[in-house]
Amino acid sequence: MDERVGIVTGAAQGIGRATAARLGSLGYKVALVDLQRDRVHEVVDELKADGVDAAACAVDVGDAGAVSDAAAEILDRWGHVDALVNNAGLHLAGKVIEMSDEDFDRVLRTNLKGIVNFSRAVVPSMIDCRCGAIVNTSSVWAWGTRPGTGAYAASKAGVSSLTKTMALELGEYGIRVNAVAPGLIDTEMVRTKVPRDHVEMLISTHPLKREGRSDEVAAPICFLLSDDASWINGETVTVSGGIYLR
Repeated sequence: MDERVGIVTGAAQGIGRATAARLGSLGYKVALVDLQRDRVHEVVDELKADGVDAAACAVDVGDAGAVSDAAAEILDRWGHVDALVNNAGLHLAGKVIEMSDEDFDRVLRTNLKGIVNFSRAVVPSMIDCRCGAIVNTSSVWAWGTRPGTGAYAASKAGVSSLTKTMALELGEYGIRVNAVAPGLIDTEMVRTKVPRDHVEMLISTHPLKREGRSDEVAAPICFLLSDDASWINGETVTVSGGIYLR
């Protein structure tokens, strides 16, 4: 138990990748989970080159059976899990009354059910150790939605609510559960899913006049996982550079 083990989902890029790298720099053994097999293996190779004990798991977090198998492999390899970062996310644009059932379900399956799947697979080992910390990725879109983001916003509001419930249910076992709600972050999802003119408009009205970086979200995630955050539980911490100040 002297060496800590972390799992990060959605770790092939963006916030997940930055979080996995930061955990590795802090001495964690890190399992990187992502549906993109080639990309997640590339990131693991980069971390290993930096001396991090890392492993890749090409898994769809919405597939409960595959998640259970992946968690079993991680536990078999390292014996325990101290930190779980449920970061995998999907955004499909579409108005609520026009969006297909398949697309709406895909967003909820990844963003919300994925958290349930990985938590169910990992938490029993945390209970055995009577310790552990979980951080889920919500979003400022949970409270400040826009047309066409109904499924994504609903899923992220659900993440914040689910986080509170998990914190209540797991606290007696010494397990803390928190969430972060990033604002405008320069990630592949933003670059490919959000029109650039809209991004520029948000930047122009932002107090700091820029997009955030993935490492600026990874830092508070790792803080919430750390012993320094031992009295923080059930919270959703907004990491937006003050996007709501205007």
